Amino acid sequence: MKKSRWALLKNPWNLSLRQGEKLREVQRLNRRLYRAYLLKESLAKGMDYRQPARASAHLDSWSRWASRSKLKPFVRLAKTVRKHSRGLSPTPRRG
Repeated sequence: MKKSRWALLKNPWNLSLRQGEKLREVQRLNRRLYRAYLLKESLAKGMDYRQPARASAHLDSWSRWASRSKLKPFVRLAKTVRKHSRGLSPTPRRG
């Protein structure tokens, strides 16, 4: 797991060849850490949606996944997201 920190923190499209290898190593050797990486990346992807309904659906799906992940920080974050999801819901447009 040594020297895998930057591979886990960088955007997937910016990884060097060596960092990509490190990420695959993490996938093989430390499933919990790799699951945390996937949750992080999925949450970041959800922040890129421009359509509120799609963003909300993604966040709902993400929070269900995070709740089942058995990773305490993500379970706690999912609980917080659900608690405040009303404020995040898309509002209907008025013409």
